[in-house]
Amino acid sequence: MFRLLQAGLACCLLCACSTKAADGPPSLPAAPPFTADVPVHDPTHLVLEEGTLTVYTSGKRGAGLNQYVLNPDTGKFEQGVPLFLRNKPIWVHEIQIWNASGEFDAPDRPSPDEVYFTVFDEIPGRIQDAIGRAVRMERNGGHLWRDDGMVVRSIGEADHPRAMDASVFTDFAGQRWMVFGSHAGGIYLVQLDPATGKLKEHPEEIWASPDRMRFPERFIHLASYGGGSAEENAIEAAYIYPHDGYYYLFVNWDGCCQGVHSTYNIRVGRSLAPEGPYTDKAGRSLQSGGGTLLLATEGRYIGPGHAGIFPWQEGRQRRFLFTFHYYDGKDYGDSKLGGRELWWDEEGWPVLGDHIILPAG
Repeated sequence: MFRLLQAGLACCLLCACSTKAADGPPSLPAAPPFTADVPVHDPTHLVLEEGTLTVYTSGKRGAGLNQYVLNPDTGKFEQGVPLFLRNKPIWVHEIQIWNASGEFDAPDRPSPDEVYFTVFDEIPGRIQDAIGRAVRMERNGGHLWRDDGMVVRSIGEADHPRAMDASVFTDFAGQRWMVFGSHAGGIYLVQLDPATGKLKEHPEEIWASPDRMRFPERFIHLASYGGGSAEENAIEAAYIYPHDGYYYLFVNWDGCCQGVHSTYNIRVGRSLAPEGPYTDKAGRSLQSGGGTLLLATEGRYIGPGHAGIFPWQEGRQRRFLFTFHYYDGKDYGDSKLGGRELWWDEEGWPVLGDHIILPAG
């Protein structure tokens, strides 16, 4: 039976109705640039909820996931209502058996009424992960989150799909996919059922570990690490953005979570089909370690990671905001939300412009 989950201290969440331009993406509720000094890690792409620009991030201080919202009067991102602050999905206890923090990671918000997230736990020599899903429902004039269980589950870091860092998108034909993975075998793609949000084929078979996985053909390998300096497959945080006939795959190489010593950087490739193959600007396959560098450490913006794209309409012009987290070199390496304008060059490759989301100081 599904369990109703409170979305933090209040059971009411902001309604996720977008302020849409007549024939284009939404307009922004305030004029950029914006500032963000809140503790953001593994952010979703920005979403509009009841006209409020919102981002969801990995949880802290016991919250399953954190939410930050833009104050249009000040232009600053502020703390919103955490998700899963108190009641957690029951199955989480199957995963977090050594360090029961109740904190989840790397959320994705592909639609207003659903959220995907990572739950993992590890001790020396043992690690296990799961990608979960919850759906939003109305109740007593407010909103509650209903646990929808695990989507994919894995144990270990062998050469196989690891159930972390989910990102869900819809292709040009209306089919739904989830890209995911962290280290282990690299980045993988699997098709979802748009009606259920679960695996399209054999949804009851959620294991992705080699000794327990059935129907491995469902998982399509897309990308591996190409840095050449590490023994492990240091790639994760995949994000696919369909645009102008292409599917753009953004991934992170190297290491996060080390403050000012983090080496994260964002790479990109593209394909004409969601299943790939994905190649970079030089024609190298991402399956074999290709990936054009898009963003690395620049000044105080250290170790950028977890790409997201938010399109918005400004008059007749369509613009794009590229978001990420970074470690602030001028604030003791605290992780924060960053954002830059994104353009597409004459060959259709993404190019980053001015900072739109900046630190306050």
